[in-house]
Amino acid sequence: MTENFSRFIPNEFLRLLGKQSVNELRLGDFVEKEMALLFTDIRNFTSLSESMTTEENFRFLNSFLKRMSPVVENYGGFIDKFIGDEIMAIFSDSESAVKAALEMRIELRAYNNHRKELGYQPIETGIGVHFGKLMMGTVGYDERLQTTVVGDTVNMASRVQKLTKVFGIPFLMTDAVYKRLENPENFLLRELDSVRLRGKKTPIVLYESFDFDPLPIQEKKSAYSSQFQIALFQYKAGNFSEALIIFDECAAHCAEDPIPPIYAKRCRYLIQNPPRQWTGISIVK
Repeated sequence: MTENFSRFIPNEFLRLLGKQSVNELRLGDFVEKEMALLFTDIRNFTSLSESMTTEENFRFLNSFLKRMSPVVENYGGFIDKFIGDEIMAIFSDSESAVKAALEMRIELRAYNNHRKELGYQPIETGIGVHFGKLMMGTVGYDERLQTTVVGDTVNMASRVQKLTKVFGIPFLMTDAVYKRLENPENFLLRELDSVRLRGKKTPIVLYESFDFDPLPIQEKKSAYSSQFQIALFQYKAGNFSEALIIFDECAAHCAEDPIPPIYAKRCRYLIQNPPRQWTGISIVK
């Protein structure tokens, strides 16, 4: 019975709650932990699903989840829940979460090759990772219990994942994750932006990993990495004209990089519309 229930309630969840089996679960059981949360979903899933029958939808979802889910387990994490096409996974440390995210991108490349062979269009995903305190426990009522994870960390991780669409990149992590990486130099990382999410007082710093970009793009981004950081510093300092020159140079060097054009557009707007008070922090929904 325990083995069967583990298909619905991860054994790792029980272990963190200090339980041996689902029979020991009680309404209101909870524990507070500091962990890394990873959210990933399929881009434009709604439009994709509209072109498929109900049976095709479920086959497609399960084929995607079947490839991504083992990656989480390979790095010591576990999946808390599937939310439609979205995966919510939990890791004890940032390093494992980031490595899992990178392998998910590698697995996606293999999956898209498979889809291409079958005559299907490739798909794209977005991944967001955040680290912080969260509460794990049971909610519901006596006749219907459900394990869940709640807290600001959960909301933040989900919103960071959604920001990948705004920046047009597949992966984002917060500074809370970056600061807890044992060897950040082992990854191809760059600071992307300082943002304050609507409803939040404290800004966060976002980082991008481009480890899974094609090698030529990795080399281009790495080549102007220092220039990009200088431009970002000038931008945050309010020196928009100086920043614009460098961002345009970066954009010319790598047309596949969507970030320099975003900043160049921002700089042109801010030059024409000087802000009264400049903090260098972006406000996003």
